[in-house]
Amino acid sequence: MRKKLTLVIDAVVVLALIGAGIWWYGTSQKTGGRTVNIVKTPTTQETVSAEKTPEPLKEEFVVPATIAAATYGDEKVTTDEPAKLPEAVKFQSFSYDPAQGKVIAISGGCTDAYYAVLVFDAKTDYRKDPAAARVNRASECPADKLFRTQFDFRDFNLPAGSYYFFVADQGNKGSWYNPR
Repeated sequence: MRKKLTLVIDAVVVLALIGAGIWWYGTSQKTGGRTVNIVKTPTTQETVSAEKTPEPLKEEFVVPATIAAATYGDEKVTTDEPAKLPEAVKFQSFSYDPAQGKVIAISGGCTDAYYAVLVFDAKTDYRKDPAAARVNRASECPADKLFRTQFDFRDFNLPAGSYYFFVADQGNKGSWYNPR
């Protein structure tokens, strides 16, 4: 029994040596007998994933609808009446750097069919030039009159700078009104 076990072990060792020899012979034929270091270069897909863009900065803002009711009452104040509109310094402001990116989450209340989010350059007075908004997005006001939205400013190609934004109500017809 012991002789058979020794014979089996010897056979396994011989087969392993033959396999190693065949492998070595095959690789030396491909490289001309030289030692070759294999260096893996990243594929395009690997390079892209290795150079991920950093996560953008994120800020959250709450804009309640009660501010509009307290400020404007039942009146719908539009850009036709700039003297009744608040100064731009009353609104939320932020700085933006395209290299870093910025995401803002806005939640609040709305009182009409739509709510609009408008973003202006800090140097622009929206009362004098309401069409100069860098971003002007209207969305349907939910049934419960509470909304939550998010903007990734990398999607809008904003240049670096300081900005302010406000939320306004908007009906089925006409423009936005009662900015807050």
